[in-house]
Amino acid sequence: GNRPVDNGIHNLSAFLKRGVSEGIYPGGVLLVAHRGIPVFFEAVGHRTLTPRPRPVHQDTVFDLASLTKPLATTLALMKLVDSGNIALDQPLQTLLPVPVPEDKQEIPLRALLSHCAGFEPWRPFYRNAAPPSVTDKKAWVRKQVLDIPLQYPPLSASLYSDLGFMVLEWVIEARSGTLLPDFFHDHFLGPLSVEDIFFRHIHGPSPFEAARFAATEECPWRNRVMQGMVHDENAYFVGGYSGHAGLFGTAEAVYALVNLLRQHYGGERDDFFAPRTVKTFFS
Repeated sequence: GNRPVDNGIHNLSAFLKRGVSEGIYPGGVLLVAHRGIPVFFEAVGHRTLTPRPRPVHQDTVFDLASLTKPLATTLALMKLVDSGNIALDQPLQTLLPVPVPEDKQEIPLRALLSHCAGFEPWRPFYRNAAPPSVTDKKAWVRKQVLDIPLQYPPLSASLYSDLGFMVLEWVIEARSGTLLPDFFHDHFLGPLSVEDIFFRHIHGPSPFEAARFAATEECPWRNRVMQGMVHDENAYFVGGYSGHAGLFGTAEAVYALVNLLRQHYGGERDDFFAPRTVKTFFS
């Protein structure tokens, strides 16, 4: 028909396909919902280009990269704040199980969550390989992160930072006594019956065969096309995931989580957190 929504969806489909034909992306999946009802769900292009092109499907699994920050790490912290385990203004020195350097002791949790804690954006820890004697690379990286001088006084600026979210993963572990993937599954994925979003350890089994994943790039450091294994080098270096990267998922699984947040924000449900907690985090 000629209803505006129908025309809009037709235009959206053409727009997606044009992105493929113009080489902006090799392929992708877009799911759009309105008031909790999916109104558009389409896959375009290819999930791999080598050794031969393979098409994207609606259930293709993507490396969600920095969506790990809001979809897993932040959700876990939202749960811990909601339950009263931690508070947004609580200083870092009370959140970690080790002595915190003086310049970082008073950083409040909310500053880490909003990328204004003073940490630099990124550092190639994977290139400065840990000494052979180090068996726990994640612990080694965490010590490096704590020891690096801040780039600016906390709360005086805003600078997007992987390092801050590496620290937040540590906070979740310390305060819950549970690894991030386990906390995420126990409190969210399990109760929601969502299976197509997950963390993967580099030495652990994959829930799907490699062909189900979208490839990310031919990595010169690892000398292979990354497909079904985390692309982010620092996350790979510490075992496959961290607070800043490592989550994989489908479009439908991502939608399940963002719709959960939408429902709580709007007060349609209050079983995972109090709506006010979600509103606080959104602001």
